[in-house]
Amino acid sequence: MLRAMPATPSPGQARAGHLLMIGGAEDKLRQRQILARFVALAGGSDARIVIISTASSLGDEATELYLSLFRQMGIGDVRGMRPLVRDDANDRRLADQLNDATGLFLTGGNQLRLASVIGGTLLGRTLAERHRQGAIVAGTSAGASALAAHMVAFGTSGA
Repeated sequence: MLRAMPATPSPGQARAGHLLMIGGAEDKLRQRQILARFVALAGGSDARIVIISTASSLGDEATELYLSLFRQMGIGDVRGMRPLVRDDANDRRLADQLNDATGLFLTGGNQLRLASVIGGTLLGRTLAERHRQGAIVAGTSAGASALAAHMVAFGTSGA
């Protein structure tokens, strides 16, 4: 969903933000090192974080879990969204919620659902634009897969 930007921005152009791809099952209970790194790169206690939980099969539970985690980590401005159909992801009001975000976090779950709902929509384009403007974008499991321009879907496990 995101396209790589040149390493050196042209004059007057903001430097693209960090990408933090988390394999999945990150530590949510103890030291939270990966989540702490995301928070630090998003601006610490001044971060403005948006959680996108479209991929999760847990419904609003996934959103609530990350809202609670980031609040426990001292973030006062954290909000969640869970667009489930492309019409939602093309809603200007939803996309506008990303405009002041310094950190965007995509939860795990079904990467094909995430890509088919958000890919090529106003929300997807706004997410990529915020990254180009300097916001950190992080994803865990399916959220990490969706950060690539090409996504692997299906297949079997094993050697």
